[in-house]
Amino acid sequence: MVKMGDNRGTYGEPRVDRGAEPSREELLAPDYLRRIARLEAMPENASGADKTWVHRAHADAVRHLRSAKRR
Repeated sequence: MVKMGDNRGTYGEPRVDRGAEPSREELLAPDYLRRIARLEAMPENASGADKTWVHRAHADAVRHLRSAKRR
């Protein structure tokens, strides 16, 4: 059992303080974030837009992968 204030984890390993996780903006380049924002703002990506093609493409991919054979 771990006591309060003990610096060991559940299995006795020392705990590692990794600090705060970096945000999305800290990891990605500003140009890349601008391009993503532009794509997300397109009418095709709006809420309520017809996205049935995604379901058809996914079903086709699943069907293709299920029929694949190892060599």
